[in-house]
Amino acid sequence: METDASEKAIYASLNQGNRPVAFFSRMLNKCELRQSSVEKEASVIVEVIIKWTHCLLGHKFTIVTDQRSVAFMYSVKHLSKIKNEKVMRWRLLLSEFDFDIV
Repeated sequence: METDASEKAIYASLNQGNRPVAFFSRMLNKCELRQSSVEKEASVIVEVIIKWTHCLLGHKFTIVTDQRSVAFMYSVKHLSKIKNEKVMRWRLLLSEFDFDIV
């Protein structure tokens, strides 16, 4: 899965064997437009994993993001270093999924 966020929209693609299987994109609402770029990048991961749960649950997958801090936030190695409550809720929500993030 590859994800990205711009100032006004979010995007994700679900790939299997380097071929796209599904796409997702949408414009951000007024509240989301005020979020930091890191929060936008992190939220798109949560949104598309929930959307594609039927494809991802029970399978190991890789998330590719261009935001290094997002990779840090969702990394299992750095769990104790996260102090943001929103990020902790997102991590709890995604805990049932088996993924690597790069």
